[in-house]
Amino acid sequence: MALLPIRPHEETFMITRSRLDISCLIERGEPVPVLFEKRDYLMAWANRSGLDIRILDGGEGLDAVRAVGLYPLESGRVLSPVDFVWVRTAWRGYRKAMAERSFGFSDSDEALTRAYHADHVVARSRLKRVPESWSLIFEVPAQANTVFGAKIERRLVPIEPGFRRYDLRGMELLKIFGETMPLGTMPIDEMIERVRGQFLPKNVHAQAFLDRMEQEIRSVLDGVVIS
Repeated sequence: MALLPIRPHEETFMITRSRLDISCLIERGEPVPVLFEKRDYLMAWANRSGLDIRILDGGEGLDAVRAVGLYPLESGRVLSPVDFVWVRTAWRGYRKAMAERSFGFSDSDEALTRAYHADHVVARSRLKRVPESWSLIFEVPAQANTVFGAKIERRLVPIEPGFRRYDLRGMELLKIFGETMPLGTMPIDEMIERVRGQFLPKNVHAQAFLDRMEQEIRSVLDGVVIS
């Protein structure tokens, strides 16, 4: 299939759309799952939440699925739209799953690569002991993703079996909402402020989460290992 060129505004729309799914949940004080130890746990969460499961890997959904719908918030009856792409951590075709969600086909991820990177929200380097876990994948700007693992994620301890579900933390938020690498082309203070600027400034839930994010990232940069 011929690939259409990706325009800058299309890239921005795709990334912004996915970030809104996350930011709306954080601003409601909702925990955001980003990793399940087993596919059964993911499916149970999706079914309990009333989300529609759509197959992305062209088979039986054993490698990639899309969880779409109105997410019921624990804090009340308000519903928040989400469109999440989940993949089996050990599966190598995760970029094609994201391309299928974004562009309607998965035979090539060339268009995806030009537009942005698809990345596991929890670094795969931390998931070697749970290869059959299921990970949320996310669009990130290429310049924000290229060296994040070497500078930040290598300092985080591996995820051990027996966790069932892992929710988004500040370290992962920094990666998926960041625009470039700290200690690289942008000072860490500026990067943190740009992430903060994507949330409502007076929202108590968001500001508490962002405060924890800043504490986590500064601890890592000071050489503290984060579990």
